[in-house]
Amino acid sequence: MNYEKIGRLELLPKEILITILSFLPTKHAVATAILSRSWRYLWTQITALRFTITDFPEHKLNAIIFFIIKRVSWRYVNAIELIINNGYPNAPDPTSLENVVHDIIYDGTNVKELKVFSRNFLKSTISLPRSILEKPTLEVLEVYANLGFSIGKVEVNDTHPNLKKLVISIREYDLKSFENLIKSSPLLEILRVHVQVLEEFNDPIKLNAKNLKYSSMNFVYEKHTIEKNKITLNTPKLHQFEFHSSCMVELCFLKTPIGLSKAKLFMGDERPLFFLNHVFDVFNPIFRVKTLKLSGDLLLALTYPGFKVKVFDNLSHVEMGLSYTQSWYGVKFFLEQCPNVETLVLKRACNAKWDNFNWPEFKFLPRRLHKKIQRIELWNFGGIDVVLPILCYIFSVAKALKKLHISIQNNGESKKINVSSKLLALSKTLPSCEINVLFYKDKTVNEESK
Repeated sequence: MNYEKIGRLELLPKEILITILSFLPTKHAVATAILSRSWRYLWTQITALRFTITDFPEHKLNAIIFFIIKRVSWRYVNAIELIINNGYPNAPDPTSLENVVHDIIYDGTNVKELKVFSRNFLKSTISLPRSILEKPTLEVLEVYANLGFSIGKVEVNDTHPNLKKLVISIREYDLKSFENLIKSSPLLEILRVHVQVLEEFNDPIKLNAKNLKYSSMNFVYEKHTIEKNKITLNTPKLHQFEFHSSCMVELCFLKTPIGLSKAKLFMGDERPLFFLNHVFDVFNPIFRVKTLKLSGDLLLALTYPGFKVKVFDNLSHVEMGLSYTQSWYGVKFFLEQCPNVETLVLKRACNAKWDNFNWPEFKFLPRRLHKKIQRIELWNFGGIDVVLPILCYIFSVAKALKKLHISIQNNGESKKINVSSKLLALSKTLPSCEINVLFYKDKTVNEESK
């Protein structure tokens, strides 16, 4: 046996070597050409190009990129990943960056996946060329960027016939272009967007995506002066829906998604009356979900007289964030509309205060849930003095409870022993329940005990 050849990369099939090179940064894949004659042109058949622009000297950037894109076999390339760092010592000026990005993307006739990461530390703006949005073969488009970054506007007549996944996480983006981008992508299934809205708009945003299954939208509004924010969705196949907004937004589904099973809603607004007038529009289209997460501001709105929501018959898992003492009354009101909840997760905001609150007199679990709820989690509720009255109430009514997770603030070893003894005594009233305790200090969980 020739032991010298054992373990040599040349023994691997050519297809596997090309796959390995495709996962490397392109500059390292190209460098393998100096290994031997058999490696000289192997890199030209890689299936993915991965560039970090600042890896190349500025005065040689265009020449290096030109060398690579002219020698690579574009018929094999189906993915491009670009990392653009502006503001570093080796970073070229924004105009050169735009030209380089255009040159890389323009020749990719079979590219199906495109990811762009940008970190800009200068006041100048980097603009991605429209060629990013003009690839008919594109199936996945992901753009992550911070300040000073823009994408070319999408016109009404643009088409993206194969786009299935879209991720946009940038500081500023034209909402009309966003609307057109969704409309021009008939096969879109996954949507994630996180943008800051700087301009006022009174016309509703209309999102037409009939094949959309997962949607996560996060809008940060810099101005709260507009009369009404409205988003109209035509997404009949939606399964999971997440929505974050810094102000109240009316959500309107043209057709209620029958398959919608998970929803996450986090909204707040500096205009209380405006918030209350439109919060019902948020709950109305999601009453069929099985899993639901709500913010403290939405819970607070539920406490106002005259507020009504539909009965959530299918809801089995609910998570709620508590920002104010009054949020507890929102918890009580909402759970009265959820007859089949089995898992309840309550998370207290770090700055929440429980002022003038008498636990023994407050009962937040409706009678109909006493024999149905099986799991309860309490997070960031403070010390044992705050948690213990809540636990005493839970153990006195939740007779079907099987698991209880709580996090308690750590105030020293002596306090831990005191907590353990109290919980041990409490657990005897419901021996079938498993109790998991996590001690935390300075907002960080550091120890777990059972």
